Amino acid sequence: MNRLFTLLAVWAWLCAGHAAGFRFDCSHLSGLMGLSSDSVYSLVQDPEGYIWVATAKGLNRYDGYRVHTLARLTGKDDSQSGGKIVRLTANPANHLLWFLTDDHRTGCIDLASYTMADHTEKAASPISYEYSHQGRLYLWQYGPTAGCRRIRFLHGDVVSESYDHRVRQIEADEQGNDWILTDRGLYLNGFDRKLPDSEGVVRICLYRNLCLALGSEGVVVYNSARRIVRQTPCPASLPSMELCTGMSLWGESLLLFTPSGTHTYDIIDGNFGRPQEGQLKRGTLLAAHEGTVYAHDGRGTLVRYGRDGKVSRLQVMPEEMARQTQKRPVSICFLTPTTEAIATYGNGLFIYDVPSGKLTHLLRGDERGLIRTNRLTALVADRSGTLWVIGEGSGVSALSITRTDGGHLPERTDSMALPTVITSLTIDGEERLPMRDAGADTLAYTENNVDFHYSNFHYAHFGAVSYQHRLEGVDTVWSAPSAEATARYRRLAPGNYTFRVRSRCADWPWGAEATYAIVIGRPWWAEWPAYAVGALLILLVALVGYFGFRPFHRSVPEVLSPSSPSAGELPGEKPLSPRDRRFLDRLEEVMAQHVEDPDFNVETFGEAMQLGRTQFYTKVKRVAGVSPVGFIRRVRLDHAASLLRDTDLTVDEVRQRCCFTNSTAFYSYFKKQFGQTPFQFRKELFKG
Repeated sequence: MNRLFTLLAVWAWLCAGHAAGFRFDCSHLSGLMGLSSDSVYSLVQDPEGYIWVATAKGLNRYDGYRVHTLARLTGKDDSQSGGKIVRLTANPANHLLWFLTDDHRTGCIDLASYTMADHTEKAASPISYEYSHQGRLYLWQYGPTAGCRRIRFLHGDVVSESYDHRVRQIEADEQGNDWILTDRGLYLNGFDRKLPDSEGVVRICLYRNLCLALGSEGVVVYNSARRIVRQTPCPASLPSMELCTGMSLWGESLLLFTPSGTHTYDIIDGNFGRPQEGQLKRGTLLAAHEGTVYAHDGRGTLVRYGRDGKVSRLQVMPEEMARQTQKRPVSICFLTPTTEAIATYGNGLFIYDVPSGKLTHLLRGDERGLIRTNRLTALVADRSGTLWVIGEGSGVSALSITRTDGGHLPERTDSMALPTVITSLTIDGEERLPMRDAGADTLAYTENNVDFHYSNFHYAHFGAVSYQHRLEGVDTVWSAPSAEATARYRRLAPGNYTFRVRSRCADWPWGAEATYAIVIGRPWWAEWPAYAVGALLILLVALVGYFGFRPFHRSVPEVLSPSSPSAGELPGEKPLSPRDRRFLDRLEEVMAQHVEDPDFNVETFGEAMQLGRTQFYTKVKRVAGVSPVGFIRRVRLDHAASLLRDTDLTVDEVRQRCCFTNSTAFYSYFKKQFGQTPFQFRKELFKG
């Protein structure tokens, strides 16, 4: 009966969570989609919008549609001398992606060129801390039993400085000052001078440009000038300050988690106190963000200290289940000021709605099937409001959260119209990255089949995303809105082109355009040097012929008369052999099947006839009297004439169906073959 009662209570509690007023849409990123491994260690979004995923088998870049490994992007092996990338940090100021390997090596990747800077030597310390200030990335590696090392990443260059101090904690204030707590005391920006009265400090916390140092005697407040602002002794209710399990800012107060309970320290007044009812008797700090603090007791009970000063006691699993599993929350992600996501290692994902105070519980194997496993390890929120859920050996899940009343998380604004980015190009079947510097991308005249791939990084919302594109020089208007994230162009003529693409999510405004310029070069024989050389050769042949023919002409006594049997006598046309006739019939049959196929060319024609390039050209020239290109053009022009005669299609529609991309060329070829322009041809038909 007790077990039955527990199951009914769990079911009722989960149902209450499901009715919390949210709808969830989820997509999964795993090895089936190109991820190098399902074992994910870290995830970060770079300044441009790409999601970088560090796995057991390398680093991956994801744009919402395609996954590229770092080795594929750079063409080089991305191994880290045996170490696996287990932590990523994006530095938005100078477009660097900092990484840490499992053997404590560090390095950075330049996101502009995808080049990897030489990583530092292996560190003996297992703890790392990083921050960015004024466009530079600083990293401290330290540990309680070894020295420390400061690493600076300056525009891709790595500068390392080693010290012999045993560091306990490092924090950086708003001005970029390093507050360093060691076993010898507290230091500021180096180890040349120790702050006064700091020998007994066990923990530090920063408030603006002040450092709150917690020691056995109480709290000491320091300013950036290395002076003591205030000293407050420990109250009698805090006998074991050195056993503090965590401290965090809570509005204008400092929360202290100790074995005797939760205490507060008023930063303005300098007084100790206790928060309202609902606090943990024995708590450990879990997460803090802009005045909201979470702590847990190790038995499944969570307490939220809100920025409004209220204390909310949450329970992420039933108490009976918590006693049996002893599972703790492992990650908290703050989505909006009124919504938080909580992950636990053993019970899945929870969404906490602050106004209603309700938990929505997402379980593995439930009717929605949103997440692949309950053994979650981390949560990350990107700039579009998508929640990335990392599970143990289950890849990554992108979770979109929407209120059932029509609202979005984060709340919908026009500023959420994200710009579109051209992610890659496919040129004649070979994928490559777009050029990042100014200017146009110059292609050879044979590289005239181009696919543009793009994304607006609205992860997990791509079902509502639509794109429009146009290629200046080919398209005169924008394409119809479509969810397709690729634009394909075939057999582009030599010239200058500018590709433009824009996007929007649902009925939001169109975002900023992304542009990319390409130049398709002319063949060497169509350039002016070739014209000049050709003209000189023609002139030379004409001169040689003229001056060489004059002596011969004078030596001939008479000109053959037209009636002479040897003058003007041309052999009649030789009829085709049965074998050549069958070959010609086969040519016409294959062309009839592909007359409106834009991707059908000489190469695919030869493959269909099962002949090599040279043999195919020679045989078509001998049997049909024209080259394969001329034969294809002749059949398509005949088809265009039949469409003009038998259908109501416009001339431009006929041109497109017959695979002529250039209107001028179509009119010229049509008139050359039929002696009339397409409009004159149709006009004569109407007269008839």
